[in-house]
Amino acid sequence: MISPIRIFPPQNWQDFEHLTLKLWGEIWDVPNEIDFNSESGSKQKGVDIYCIPKNEKVYFGIQCKNKKLFCKYGKPNKLTKATIDKEIEKAKNFRPKLEMLIIATSFGKDGDLEEYVREVNLNHFENGLFRVQICFWDYFTRKIPEYEDVYNWYFKN
Repeated sequence: MISPIRIFPPQNWQDFEHLTLKLWGEIWDVPNEIDFNSESGSKQKGVDIYCIPKNEKVYFGIQCKNKKLFCKYGKPNKLTKATIDKEIEKAKNFRPKLEMLIIATSFGKDGDLEEYVREVNLNHFENGLFRVQICFWDYFTRKIPEYEDVYNWYFKN
């Protein structure tokens, strides 16, 4: 199903995290097993959401970054390589160890960051570390209409 309307990102980080949890619960076919990691503000070790996806035997984690196209303190508010590195470093301490870390963001696609994540993955592969995937808002807008329950939940809320 192609969405007949434009899908905008949530205005706050709480709604973005709830949407991410619901969407990946469907993508990984674990709508009831996926959960938030710890309380917000506590030591989450770079992981906001975690679960063992269907047909897997290892943990996958998601770090949510709700970013807007506005300025913060006079500078553009966007996802950076430094932020990605910081979250990856924290996720290395998540236990049990992760198989994959997804960085989900409401920011638009950024080819430089995609390339950077691909390079990180080559390094992680060589060192036996988890895979990293970056999912921009474009990914959400493609996936939300594929899952009717998520689509209806998002637009009814």
